[in-house]
Amino acid sequence: MRSLFFLCLFLFSFNTFSNNLTYGHNVSHTAYTFFDDQHFTVGSQVAAFGNEKWMVGVSPMLVGVYNMLNLYGRYRLNENLTLELAYFDTFSEDTETYAMNGYGLHFIYLQKLSSKWNIHYNFQFQYYSQDRYPYSIRRPTENRNEAQVNISALNEWTLTNDLFLLGEAGVLHLTDPYPRLHLGSSLGVRFDEFVFTLGGSVTSTFHALYNNPLDDSYDYHRSLLSKRDGYNRELEIEKIRRDVGFHAESTLQYFF
Repeated sequence: MRSLFFLCLFLFSFNTFSNNLTYGHNVSHTAYTFFDDQHFTVGSQVAAFGNEKWMVGVSPMLVGVYNMLNLYGRYRLNENLTLELAYFDTFSEDTETYAMNGYGLHFIYLQKLSSKWNIHYNFQFQYYSQDRYPYSIRRPTENRNEAQVNISALNEWTLTNDLFLLGEAGVLHLTDPYPRLHLGSSLGVRFDEFVFTLGGSVTSTFHALYNNPLDDSYDYHRSLLSKRDGYNRELEIEKIRRDVGFHAESTLQYFF
């Protein structure tokens, strides 16, 4: 905690404010591309280039942590609506940690409520042609199929020139018998050409949430990652009903 305090103090010592944007969370994204004077960004979340209308990039985190080739493009259809397309495919399954490939179609609608508050509404359709060892936002389901539908809303509050807060709420696996409630929050700071965020999110069945998740929860996704056949087995309904997963929502981005 002491190290985190001094890190935040160091970041707040930079008073030069810039219009560096944030791309949001793992599930809930913002509708932004680049501002007029920016064309490149490199960081843990994304490495991309583009302009105020479009951007193309990859996620270094997916490459480094998940052994996953990936490519995504984002295009602003108008001032409020953004279309995002994604492709991802694991390039190495030797570690038997992650093995998946698929596509994503993502619509993000931006509502500007005030100069301090924006909401980014997300509708996401994903298709997984292979998901033996998927990442954690692909949860175990009773009626396992290739498609996954997610909806969510990401609130973005500007607290000061340098400080902002993100809060998300949504539902993953919307069409499945046990849809997942997804909640998350992160605190972000802008300094010079950098954006730093720190936070987390949780995904839970409504059954687990209602039945005391601290005592009765079970991260079924993590458990299946340790099995040789992963998701390619007959999944247990009781463990699906108790499934709760936690995710990090921390990033560091540089803009130029």
